[in-house]
Amino acid sequence: MIDTTPNVSNHRGDEIARWLNECKEDCNYVIIDDLDIANFNTDQLDKLVVVNPFYGLNENIAQQAIDIINKQNLKQ
Repeated sequence: MIDTTPNVSNHRGDEIARWLNECKEDCNYVIIDDLDIANFNTDQLDKLVVVNPFYGLNENIAQQAIDIINKQNLKQ
């Protein structure tokens, strides 16, 4: 994990987009969140893993996140 986004917006997708614009590194990323996909920008959905807020991270969620990062690495 590199960072978490600051609470600068009521819309999580806008918050992430702002963070990416300010980020000094060009990085692959995955979003792990417990909010519905409606809270994210359409260009972020392929990098989103939604978790159940009561169960949080587990092995399946971690594997989904790893798969997303691996796909991004293959495109480079």
